[in-house]
Amino acid sequence: TRYPVSEGLSLTWSAVDDGPAGDAAVTRTARELNLLLDPESGRMFRAHVVRGDPGEDDRLLLVCHHLAVDTVSWRILVDDLLAAYESAVDGTGGTLPPAPSYYDWAGSVSSGDDAPPNSGSATRERFGESRAWRATASIRSPG
Repeated sequence: TRYPVSEGLSLTWSAVDDGPAGDAAVTRTARELNLLLDPESGRMFRAHVVRGDPGEDDRLLLVCHHLAVDTVSWRILVDDLLAAYESAVDGTGGTLPPAPSYYDWAGSVSSGDDAPPNSGSATRERFGESRAWRATASIRSPG
């Protein structure tokens, strides 16, 4: 069962048991949220909080239409959301570090160097895609 948090807001929540049945419910909810996306009516994004059992972590499902966020931007957003969450949890309330430029990021990925400064875990996991980024990195940065 999904419960709206606020009318007009694309955030809902549900509670699931931990274990295989709960995992299946999360997968089913993600599919349902994806089906609710409708670019013609402006529904491009959905967020859903899955409450776990007491003492267990909650999960956040984010579903966004591909016309609203491309793959590279999605990875940056995930890094920023994780950094903001960790900052809120540890009480620092700090600001997000500046993201590397697209060209710096592509160059770092294509060279196989360490992840660029200020990049998060989602970016660092993508370094196996270097062949595709070599072509991008060869494009000169404007300016």
